[in-house]
Amino acid sequence: MMGGRLQQNAEDLRAAVESGALEQAAAMLPDFRATLESALGTLTPGDPRALQLVREARDWMGRMRQLALCQRAHLALELENLACLGPYTAERRCPKTWEMQG
Repeated sequence: MMGGRLQQNAEDLRAAVESGALEQAAAMLPDFRATLESALGTLTPGDPRALQLVREARDWMGRMRQLALCQRAHLALELENLACLGPYTAERRCPKTWEMQG
């Protein structure tokens, strides 16, 4: 049911979320909302198409929210795994090649 500019905004948002650009996706939300409100403004209150559009937009936003939460959880796990590498030390662990003996 979503079509035209609303569909394009939805696809741009989805691409941003899938690529992990969550800040960019958050910045796109006001435009998506404005486009949705504009599309709803062309329909009469109680129009079944308006109810369907709202339902689709709500379901779509729920899927995008879930995808963003999964992205954040994945990145948090990667950061947690990096922590097990141990702290950085300035001490060199390998001898320089010109200091190697025999």
